[in-house]
Amino acid sequence: MQQINFYHQRVAINVLAKDIANAKAIYEAAKAMRSLAYFPRSSLR
Repeated sequence: MQQINFYHQRVAINVLAKDIANAKAIYEAAKAMRSLAYFPRSSLR
C-alpha cells in the first residue's frame, strides 16, 4: 500500500476548480468530509 503524505499533520488535496464558486463548494465539501472521516496519523501506518 502506498504511504500517505502529510502536511502539518493533515492530508493535502489538490483540485482544479472551474471558477471561484466551484472552488468554494469543493472547500466546503472537504470541510464536511473532514469531520466524517478523521483518521489519526498513527492509525494509518
